[in-house]
Amino acid sequence: MAQIKRKKVSNKAVRKESFKKLMHNKKFLIIASSILAVVILAAVLIPVLIAINTKTKEKYDYFQGEASTYEVAFTENGVKHEVKFQELSYDGIRMVHEYQRDLHIFTFATDFSSFYPDKAINDGVDEDSDEYIALSRIQTDDSIFSQLCKLQYQIDEYNKKEGYVSVQLFIVDTSKASNVGLVTDSLFISNSENDQLTLFTYMDTDDLKTSYIVKEGQIERSKSLNSTDKNEIKTSIINDAIAYIKNDFDDINK
Repeated sequence: MAQIKRKKVSNKAVRKESFKKLMHNKKFLIIASSILAVVILAAVLIPVLIAINTKTKEKYDYFQGEASTYEVAFTENGVKHEVKFQELSYDGIRMVHEYQRDLHIFTFATDFSSFYPDKAINDGVDEDSDEYIALSRIQTDDSIFSQLCKLQYQIDEYNKKEGYVSVQLFIVDTSKASNVGLVTDSLFISNSENDQLTLFTYMDTDDLKTSYIVKEGQIERSKSLNSTDKNEIKTSIINDAIAYIKNDFDDINK
């Protein structure tokens, strides 16, 4: 009987032959080339993107951290007082007002990503660079921040006198999309067509109150408690709010 002899083929030889066939397969070569290109591109782009992100201006939050301790300009003998601000969301303030109707609420809302009250923001930045912040803008923000510190200090003093929290100042970051609605809400501003991202406002138990009256003899003048103009907030609005608190939230007779 004839005997069929089978030739043994090693696994090594099979793998070698399979590899040769794979290397001549056009589809495989296209896929492999694409993967290699992606790897090379990633190796080049990742360090570049990291470098770009590193150079991006850091976003500071001046109402937290070290900024929560600030020298209030009007204090006597250079005494340093600690004032702490409370950040809250648009919806959060609405909820507080809804459930604490006896609370006096001041609100300062602004875009934190473009609020620069400290000239140190320009350290190491060339004056011709787009990253350089104009000094006039820094001075305006610095003055507003200083005024807010005075306001918070006065609120703290008033609450101590009352023996409970009857007045609060809330800070809102309008760089967050969820907070932008605050600057057009009639609960916070009389002009619903406002297109600014900065707002100072006051609410009493009867909702929005935009002003109060100062009587000087027979003459009555209105003092505003509501504004979207940074210069107005800096020069008069917050100071008038402080005077209003000192007079127990009543019209002022001079």
